[in-house]
Amino acid sequence: MNVWLASRAAGLVAEVLLGLSVAMGIAIRARPLGRRVAGASVAEAHRVMALVALAALTLHGLALWLDRAVEIPLAALLVPGLSPYRPVAVGVGVAAAWCMLIVVATSTTLRRRLTAPVWRAAHLLAYPAFLLGAAHGIAAGTDARVPWVLGLHAGLIGVVVAATVFRVAADRPGQRAKRAQEGRVPATRVRPQESRV
Repeated sequence: MNVWLASRAAGLVAEVLLGLSVAMGIAIRARPLGRRVAGASVAEAHRVMALVALAALTLHGLALWLDRAVEIPLAALLVPGLSPYRPVAVGVGVAAAWCMLIVVATSTTLRRRLTAPVWRAAHLLAYPAFLLGAAHGIAAGTDARVPWVLGLHAGLIGVVVAATVFRVAADRPGQRAKRAQEGRVPATRVRPQESRV
């Protein structure tokens, strides 16, 4: 199989899985389907998708490094801006990869060593990881102007934006109190002043 095609396929798979993982992570707290879907199941799917996305991302970088049509040195896959091929676009992808690696590392191997606020702060890097990854795919991809690929990028961005809007709306104090009364979130998470809204 053509190494360049393998790289593009792995990059798109990584973007799809990362986008879906981010959307699921947003949905874990918002619980858009209430009790119909177990939160633990969504959390497990979120975690697995992030890990497989990281594996696909690794394959994407390895294939780029092995490809001889465009020589991309290993250092260029680790340090933004060193790529001789579309340095800004590739650099954005490298930054996305680092954000993604930090999110996965702090959620797996480092999780027990971190305080909750530090973990939450690191986990917020999932947003730039996804957005930078999508920007990288649009700017660096040789097939970025193909209609279905553009549709894929737009669809993933739409899903993440919609999940974010839903989460923000669901996190309003009055909505949190309502979900607690319906049994969709533990009542202990609702502050007394929020229940009066």
